[in-house]
Amino acid sequence: MSSQLTFFKDCIPKRPYSTNSFKEGLFKVPQIEAITKKYIQHNPYTHYRWIVLDIDRAGGGVDWKDEPLPAPNIVAENKSNFHAHLFFGLDTPVRVNALDSRKKPIRYLASIENALIKEFGADPNYAGLISKNPLSTHWNVYQYEKELYNLDLLSDYVNLEPYKDRRKNLPNVGFGRNVNLFSYLRKWAYRAFLKHFDINYGLWLEIVTRQAMAYNTGFHVPLHQSEIVSMSRSVARWIFNNFTERDFIEIQRKRGLKSGRARKEKADKKNSLINFALTNNPLISNNQLSKELNIPLRTIERERKKLILDNKTATNHIR
Repeated sequence: MSSQLTFFKDCIPKRPYSTNSFKEGLFKVPQIEAITKKYIQHNPYTHYRWIVLDIDRAGGGVDWKDEPLPAPNIVAENKSNFHAHLFFGLDTPVRVNALDSRKKPIRYLASIENALIKEFGADPNYAGLISKNPLSTHWNVYQYEKELYNLDLLSDYVNLEPYKDRRKNLPNVGFGRNVNLFSYLRKWAYRAFLKHFDINYGLWLEIVTRQAMAYNTGFHVPLHQSEIVSMSRSVARWIFNNFTERDFIEIQRKRGLKSGRARKEKADKKNSLINFALTNNPLISNNQLSKELNIPLRTIERERKKLILDNKTATNHIR
């Protein structure tokens, strides 16, 4: 077995979901049995090691060669219609679906995956939990890039500009759905737990799971139920064991300070702009300046009065 396929086998879960037919359903079985199935879960729930693209067109396993795109480590191709799954292995897995996971690399990963889906013309509705098993003889399996990728290298091939504003949610495509759902659920759970301090863990888990499933119905292609259950368990357990009302108050306090600083910086920048304009053109009317700077007239009037008062004070002080 080649190094890429050995690495694939070493990284899949110990009891992955697998099946020979989606009509039969998915089943968690020991790895030794799962690797004989046509389809298999390629990433464990807590770590993202493989970016997998679903190419639903004939020749999808090779037509990337004509473009300036990264070569997949592994390609598993349907022998009948030549549709394919492209596997890109990461040298360092990204920890996901846990409240102690770092947000920045998770969003970075999801942004790169979204961009790769666009560049390769992959199916944006691919669920991402199960892939064609490259260890199965049922598929044509090819191996290309021998070295694993890091996220920075993959980012060199794609345009990440549409995903840089972290105030905006990622598109609900690929792993972006996991990122968005986890964010919705985490924020909701902090507040919800304040109302349920006196319940046991089992009931709290049921409440969190129900909310996660409600969020999931909003996706065009919902996440698999197993992912919802695992995500709910992770959020519910961490908050139940670690979160107190005092923690929530502290979080709100820090957010308030951060928001206050941001508002002050924005106001200071706006006032400096007004003062600069008035100093260089003292005869300009308030209405005209409001239109030119796109700043409310009331703000212009207030800053002009303040500037006049400051100038008078400075003049009297010199005298």
